[in-house]
Amino acid sequence: MYDAKLFWNNVNAQIKAKNTTQEWLCKKCDLNLGTFKNRISAGRYPDALEAVLIASALGVTVEYLVTGKEPADRMPELKSAILETLNKF
Repeated sequence: MYDAKLFWNNVNAQIKAKNTTQEWLCKKCDLNLGTFKNRISAGRYPDALEAVLIASALGVTVEYLVTGKEPADRMPELKSAILETLNKF
């Protein structure tokens, strides 16, 4: 459903929107730039703590980085899933 490529695309879009760099983000989050770039090229998610640090530094939620949507944007999708589940009973 979601993959690490979308996560990193969203990270890079936020970096660009904020007119900053991967280097700045890594310094802000105390992350190794080489490891950061390797995860991007390998299509691997960061660990949970790193994802929180990255999201916080960029001023977005981890959910946004993973899905491209803020939690409020997902409400119709979640309501539909809940109703579908309830209708099974």
